This record gives sequence, structure tokens and C-alpha cells, in this order.
Amino acid sequence: MNEFDLSKVQINSSNPCLIVFMVDQSGSMDLNYGGNNTIRKKDHLANSINQTIYEIGLRSISGGGDLKNRFEVAVIGYGRDNDVYSAFEGNLSGRWVVSIKELFDNPVSYIDDIPIWISPNAYTATPMVKAFQNVHALTQDWINFKNANVNHLNCHPPIIINVTDGEPTDSDPNFRDLFEITDEIKNLGTNFGNNLIFNCHISEIASDPIVFPSNDPKLDLYSSVMFDLSCSLTPKMVDIAVARGYNINNKSKGFIYNAGTRELVDFLNIGSSPA
Repeated sequence: MNEFDLSKVQINSSNPCLIVFMVDQSGSMDLNYGGNNTIRKKDHLANSINQTIYEIGLRSISGGGDLKNRFEVAVIGYGRDNDVYSAFEGNLSGRWVVSIKELFDNPVSYIDDIPIWISPNAYTATPMVKAFQNVHALTQDWINFKNANVNHLNCHPPIIINVTDGEPTDSDPNFRDLFEITDEIKNLGTNFGNNLIFNCHISEIASDPIVFPSNDPKLDLYSSVMFDLSCSLTPKMVDIAVARGYNINNKSKGFIYNAGTRELVDFLNIGSSPA
């Protein structure tokens, strides 16, 4: 990624930034989260993604109070029928990429005045390789899109955030196919840099959260894979994280393990902060 070029990117309605959330909806997401007997992983994930989409919308409000289409959002679920699908519901069911304004016009419901777009679900397998293959096709098509008003090559490169308990069921034992497809995704990009992949690994094991490490924490095999798949944070993301009290540096990766509600929402917000 060319950091100099990325620092020059302009994000506006003509040059939106694409944020892709990958949502693990495998059967194990029905288990309790982080030793907590009151919340399941699937609830923790859905609540945090809905909160983050809401905050992305707040970042898109102009000084005059209008919601501008500065972001486009995809929420890709994987796990139902061992397949990959759009996790949007209601009027947006089946849609892959939706502008932030259209999202705010079409919530499924509200909880405490916060709009809801996705529900907590847990199904069967974890087809993570297939999910990343879908992300490759989706981001490639998005990058290549242009018309009289929009040329996505002039946009911030897509940001992909995968939230999972980290056990792909469709990968080979050495995860070669998983690394191959994520490398292909990282090699895609716009005029301002390459796609960014970040990973949040959540577990039923009680442990302290590990946030934006610069070295592999080596907790277990799957967390090491998720760490290795993750890109480094951009300079702006590092600045935002430091301002929020995280002790990180320019080698820190967009990876987090067993985040609490605050850390997970911070992670998703920092990871979806472009440039």
C-alpha cells in the first residue's frame, strides 16, 4: 500500500469508501462469549456491527445535518447451509452493497433508538474460504465500477473486517487456500492503495482482550492464522487508536482477540475509519 497516495484520498458522495463486514454465523457462534454466561458470541457480534454501522452513518452527516453517501456497506454472512450470503434483512434482504443513506432509510427495527440491520444467527459450518472468495469477487467488481459520475478507482481502497471465532471448515490443514485468497484480495486496490483486511477473533474462553498487537500473541492455531491474515493499521487508524487510549505503534495490525463490547466497537470503528 502506498501511504503517500492514501493520505491524498478524498471521501465524499462521488468517491465513497466501501466497508465490508464478514459475519461468521456458524453453529459455534451460539456459544457464550469470553466466559460470559449472559451473552452469546452471535449476539455480541450482531450488536457490535449494528452499532458500528450506526456510527459510520453519524460520521457521514454534513455540517448542514444531511446524511451524505460517503460510505457503502456490505455485510456478508457465512454459515447457513454451508454457504455465503448477504446478511441484510427486511427491505435490503439479498442486497450486497448498500449506501449508508439507503441503510438509514431501511432499518429492520430499532432498539433504544439505535437502528438494527442484522440479527444474531448461528447455523452450521464455517465456510470462510468461500466467504473470502465472495469478498474478492465483490471488491473486484466494486473497484472496477465507473459511470459518468463515479469512478471507484479514485476512491479509498475497500476495507474488509472479518468477525469470527476463527475455525474455517472449508480450508486445507495448512490454510494454504485461505492465505491464497486473502493475498489475492490484498493485491486488489484503487489508485490510492490496496484492499485492507482486518480480523476480530472471538472465543468462548475467558481471557483478557488483545488489541492491535504488532506481534503474534500465539494464543492458539486459529488466532495465529487470523493475525497473519490481517493487514497493518494505516497511520490515521493508529492516530485514532492512540487518541482512544490504546498503546500501539505503526507496526500494529488490525487484529483483536476476545474483545469486550467497548474494545470490539472501538476496533470496528477504527478499522472502518479510512485514510
